[in-house]
Amino acid sequence: MFHVPYMSFYSGDLYWDVCHNWKGVGFLYLFLLLAVCWIPRAITIQGDVAAFVETEAPPIVTQIPQITVAGGEASADVNQPYAIVDPMTKKELAIIDTTGQITSLTEQEANILVTKKELIVRRTNLDTRSLPFDPDIDFTLDQHKVTRWLNTLRRVTAVWIYPLALLGSWFFRVIQLLIYALIGLQFARSLHSRRTYDSLLRLSAVAVTPAIIVNTILGVAAIQIPMPGLCYFLAAMCCLYFGIKSAALSAEAASEEDSGSPGMTHIE
Repeated sequence: MFHVPYMSFYSGDLYWDVCHNWKGVGFLYLFLLLAVCWIPRAITIQGDVAAFVETEAPPIVTQIPQITVAGGEASADVNQPYAIVDPMTKKELAIIDTTGQITSLTEQEANILVTKKELIVRRTNLDTRSLPFDPDIDFTLDQHKVTRWLNTLRRVTAVWIYPLALLGSWFFRVIQLLIYALIGLQFARSLHSRRTYDSLLRLSAVAVTPAIIVNTILGVAAIQIPMPGLCYFLAAMCCLYFGIKSAALSAEAASEEDSGSPGMTHIE
């Protein structure tokens, strides 16, 4: 088991062993692999959140005025329009204007606008959401409340980021393996090799290992590659094809050796 992660990059013998000798469908191996790979990433994410809460957030939080929402209308104790900016880039992050001078984010740099009647959020250049204030809500936002939220976020991240990320990624990868095994059936047919769906699931679990390891290393190192999803998919497909072919060739070699044919040796 400990040899599988690095041998998955190159070893045809490993793929033969996975196909012919392993039991089950490879989901437990996948879970153990992700459990190890998520340790450094969870530590990195926790460190990033802590750094944001401690160093990056305070200069922004100190700009937040007291905002009160009551009876479906918002009010703020500052001269308006009022902008909250990023101290580092000087970019506007949010605008508060309950006077009616600014009513949309069109031609505005900020992605958040608080008006008298609604909260407007720009998610992307093509997606802007308007959230009217509920007349039944009585709510006050101030710096102390935001600070408490950020501290809670830091504590929650420290406790829950690893198990939630692990379970979420494992579920995603299981769905991925189910699809990859179907693709593996086509590879097996093209190689004239008969493979059960369970064996193809095991091969798929090992075939995605290089992509998972590389993705983990690049994620921790904060290195980005172009079109990562496509690159990892193609890498997994290459490994899966290599694994199916290795299993087929090894089985053929074993058959030839058992029948006494010269020139062929079984790959141990």
